[in-house]
Amino acid sequence: MILPIGGWVLQAAKLHQSLKRIVPIGVNVSAKQLQPVDFVYIIDEDHAIDGVSPEILEIKCTEGMFIKDIGLTIEILTDLKMRGLEVAFDDFGTGYSSLGYLNKLPIDRLKIDRSFVAEIANHEEDRLLVSLIAEMVRKLGLNVFAEGGEDEIQRNLLVGMGCHAIQGFLYSRPLALDSFCSWCEDQPTA
Repeated sequence: MILPIGGWVLQAAKLHQSLKRIVPIGVNVSAKQLQPVDFVYIIDEDHAIDGVSPEILEIKCTEGMFIKDIGLTIEILTDLKMRGLEVAFDDFGTGYSSLGYLNKLPIDRLKIDRSFVAEIANHEEDRLLVSLIAEMVRKLGLNVFAEGGEDEIQRNLLVGMGCHAIQGFLYSRPLALDSFCSWCEDQPTA
């Protein structure tokens, strides 16, 4: 079921048509979706049919994608980047992390998993880990994205550690489409 569901989820990129401003859309993809021809074809078809600009679509990959065939995965991600899509490495540090591949991956940003962020206000060890990951990622020339910013203390610590973006309930809980569109319109422009 992952292939038809994944194709449907990619249609979420049409969301920008409901808004009066450009809002980037991040879509998680599974290893099964990342086929050399099929996935790139789906992306091309979705853009051609729906008029979705590739600059607003970010493909989010997890570590599990790189286990089976790192060379093929790099080739596919490079192909997607050549089409103008952003590529992010999601949930970093929770699975099969291999730092040896990190500098070879054609990615734009790396998202630090919420399991590292949850206790940064209370535990020095967690602050140290997040800070070291953020510094390493920045030195590789990537944007640092942190998952799990639930309160102002966490937000301030993450910003102080050089995170470029933060995702979490501090900003919003999951919303239905109409509520999300209203929320986006109410946000100040950057």
